[in-house]
Amino acid sequence: MEGIFDMKKRWYDKHDKIAETIEIMSKMDFELQNQIAGHILSAAKALRDFHKEEPQPELSLGLNRVLGLYNYEKKRRWYDKKSYKLQAAMKAISTLNEDDYKAIMESIHACL
Repeated sequence: MEGIFDMKKRWYDKHDKIAETIEIMSKMDFELQNQIAGHILSAAKALRDFHKEEPQPELSLGLNRVLGLYNYEKKRRWYDKKSYKLQAAMKAISTLNEDDYKAIMESIHACL
């Protein structure tokens, strides 16, 4: 049972394909990581623009995402140590709604 204080779960561990995609990305060379980061940033921007006109629910990041932002500032994760572009991509995708970030990461997974 997953509780509110399950600190082992990162925002992307909730979905096996997404966690696998992140793991594969961690082993790629720097240039390929940056290319994928560029695609993530473009997709995240397009989705934000698409949803701009929709009524927005009250914002609730949740404990795991707040901890993720803390870890981002402390540069504790592998992608925080690589490049600013990769950091920005992971931060951008982590703040999307679940359906949107799943769609982006699953499309990347399908290309790997």
